[in-house]
Amino acid sequence: MGTADVLVVDDDDMIRTLLLDVMRDEGYTARGASNGREALEECERRLPELLLLDLTMPVLDGYGVLRQLDQGNWPWFPVIVVSGNAEASRSLSSRVTAVFRKPVDLDPLCREVKSVLKLEDGAAG
Repeated sequence: MGTADVLVVDDDDMIRTLLLDVMRDEGYTARGASNGREALEECERRLPELLLLDLTMPVLDGYGVLRQLDQGNWPWFPVIVVSGNAEASRSLSSRVTAVFRKPVDLDPLCREVKSVLKLEDGAAG
């Protein structure tokens, strides 16, 4: 069994780098995107098993990413929103399994990532 692929999408370089480092330290394969358009391009190259998604970004924001994932012909994969946006909620999309407010507490985020990926692994096999 390989490591889970996590796509981290945030326009803030420091936050994106921090989350990438944390995901890699947790043993996941992690790659990043700085806006929603890059995120969708990454998803086209290789579907992630989990998306960590900011909502407020240039080019295409997280709301647009969720709309395109929900309205397009994309296979389902979970999304954890990590955003400073006070309006963020799980009701944004059926893909959203959790919402974490910035500044994010990394321990609960890592527990949620692990839980979601275990559920996905269990659902797949």
